[in-house]
Amino acid sequence: MKIKATYRNGVIEPLHKINLPEGQELEVEFRVLPKTSHELSEKKKEATQTYTALIRESEGWWIGWILEVRGVTCQERTKNELLDTLQITLREILEDETLEVSRRTESESEAVKASDILEFGVPGASHQTEGGFEEVSIDV
Repeated sequence: MKIKATYRNGVIEPLHKINLPEGQELEVEFRVLPKTSHELSEKKKEATQTYTALIRESEGWWIGWILEVRGVTCQERTKNELLDTLQITLREILEDETLEVSRRTESESEAVKASDILEFGVPGASHQTEGGFEEVSIDV
């Protein structure tokens, strides 16, 4: 008999019901199937999360931070360098299993946008604001 299955958490799971008695021993020979482009794009969608960064130029430097995760603040000479550094820093923090990532709730993120941003001593922001902050999406 030939079946299709997936491998998850150390267990081979058939994609369809198999008519066998419970506890039946089997000899299994398997071949790894290449992922379809649909499966790859779905996997990428599942793995990608979008975060919000507030950024602005100040005295020749670009500064910014991620609203949803505390502690992700960066500074670079150009906007592109800042966006790259924010993405890299966020990815490293999220991937570091030894860190307890402190995530802000949606209401806390909104409060940060509406309040004075103490980290840089500049009035708070949303999209393009009076404080000159720009709201940017960062995908990781």
